[in-house]
Amino acid sequence: MDSRLIDSGLQELNKMLMELGLYSYASFKKAVDALRNWKYIGEDLISRSYQLMMKREEINSLAIELIARYQPLASDLRYLKSAMEIAYNFLRIGRYSADIAMSLIDFRDAEGKCEVDKLEPLIEVVYEMLQLAMELIENPDSTKAENIYKLDSQADEEYRRVLEIIIKLDNIKCGLMLALVARYLERIGDHAYYIADSVYYYLNGYRIAKF
Repeated sequence: MDSRLIDSGLQELNKMLMELGLYSYASFKKAVDALRNWKYIGEDLISRSYQLMMKREEINSLAIELIARYQPLASDLRYLKSAMEIAYNFLRIGRYSADIAMSLIDFRDAEGKCEVDKLEPLIEVVYEMLQLAMELIENPDSTKAENIYKLDSQADEEYRRVLEIIIKLDNIKCGLMLALVARYLERIGDHAYYIADSVYYYLNGYRIAKF
């Protein structure tokens, strides 16, 4: 049927999403490595975020073209809508990763005086959330998508724990830097949640409720 001519386009779109996701995930890994080792690579990650923006635009253009050309069925239309949402969230993950790296430049004089290892538990939860998001792009699964609930709650708990630590610090600059980076990490986790939510919507036609 003519309507199934869309399949090759959907496959290409999924491939592009995977590439975008891997690029975004790599940006996060670079940001975390920079944070742990005080590497000043902010400008590099800013450049990567612009590349993510261009990749996202390519995905949006293809999705719109498929809608215009093939008048997709409801399930296909949900996938196309979800693909554009997912692309946006990967873009934001890349941008927040750049913000983490830029924080090291903004607070350069805190190097050696700020215990960034206090962020490790939060980092590990966010890593797990991003890995789950990547798995869902490759193999969409409702049950696995629902697992994002637990991880999101853990990320929120770790974020609050970091804030409690910061309140007790005497070093104001260190506290500001940790607060900013913790917020960026928490937002990255939120965007991983939104990716899982978009996959769930594509599969089921409704959202994972978040309260």
